[in-house]
Amino acid sequence: MVKTLDRYVIRLFLFSYGVSMVVMILLVVIIEAFTRLDDFIEAAETLHPTFGVLTLMLQYYTVRLPIFFYFFCPAILLVGAMFTIGQLNRHNELLAMRAAGISVYRTISPLFLMTVLITGVLVADQELLIPALLEPIREAEDILTGSERNIHKHLNKQDRYGNRFQIAVYHVFERKMQVDVLVSAFYPDSSDLSLQVKAKEGLWKRCADGKERWVLSHGHLYAFNTDGNVIPPRQWDVEPDFGKEGYTLLREDDLSGSFFQIQTDLTPQDMTPVDPILEWQSTREILKHLKAFPKSTALAVTFHKRIAFPLSNIVLLMLGLPFVLGGEGRSTFVGIGICIIICSAFYGVSILCTELGNRAALSPAAAAWLPIVLFLPTGLLLFDGVKT
Repeated sequence: MVKTLDRYVIRLFLFSYGVSMVVMILLVVIIEAFTRLDDFIEAAETLHPTFGVLTLMLQYYTVRLPIFFYFFCPAILLVGAMFTIGQLNRHNELLAMRAAGISVYRTISPLFLMTVLITGVLVADQELLIPALLEPIREAEDILTGSERNIHKHLNKQDRYGNRFQIAVYHVFERKMQVDVLVSAFYPDSSDLSLQVKAKEGLWKRCADGKERWVLSHGHLYAFNTDGNVIPPRQWDVEPDFGKEGYTLLREDDLSGSFFQIQTDLTPQDMTPVDPILEWQSTREILKHLKAFPKSTALAVTFHKRIAFPLSNIVLLMLGLPFVLGGEGRSTFVGIGICIIICSAFYGVSILCTELGNRAALSPAAAAWLPIVLFLPTGLLLFDGVKT
């Protein structure tokens, strides 16, 4: 009887999971395709008559399906599990199983078994399938972006001295910062500003001593005392305004300069954002890139997320199931609505933490693990309150 029950629950789940996966991924593809429709039309016109818009879309999204599956796998699994429980509730089968002495935990145990198996599929997708498709994914992306990969906007970097760089536009090949460049230095062991340089341009160039440094031009230098007040320029021994000659940032191997000079270890290699495609390589390859680019916060966050993200399947399942298992008389769709809200909250916190990690506002480990640490105890507490 027990084996028959397990097969029945697994069969219901696989059907619900399959429908949820197709619907959710199809919905995501349609929404993204509409948001990038202009890019597809422009690319199709450029490549005409070899490609049409629909052909480009098909080529672009076919190779990206494993990425969509990876990102939305926890949500798909939760929705599939919710509809499975909804089916059992609708026909009063859960009530009959309780009356027969079968606990709710025993009834839904096949769902946790399937969660473990699907998590294994997720890891295989992460480590094997997506890395194998990187080249076609890159080719499809290049068709749409073209030369835009040379230009990166809104960069936020921090060097080992604690200096912060905010760059509006960065040209990779020219090794040039443009539009707005803000470099902030702080007093030791403090969050108080000591110096701030605002410039229109920054260029990596060879100086008179033969060494290459960052030279900022067309800007102004501000100095602050420990109270946070601007020091009047008349008290300085340097000119706060600078033009084409620029303001030179000291290298890491330079001797310490005056109070009005900022020292940094950042080079053009550190300024260049990590190719987003590289973030989909296997964990072993990401670790190799991390050793080559140790100051890349984006790669460090990605590495930690590779370990933490598969656990999202368990976390979301434990968060969502209590709302469709508990409370007689509660509408299944009300429970599903609550679960969707929780799922959105989890993804929202995850995305926020990732962004803060990429901006060095959170440590890479915290950016990856904080959503799990925040939501898992709540899921355990809710699950423990389910009437068996």
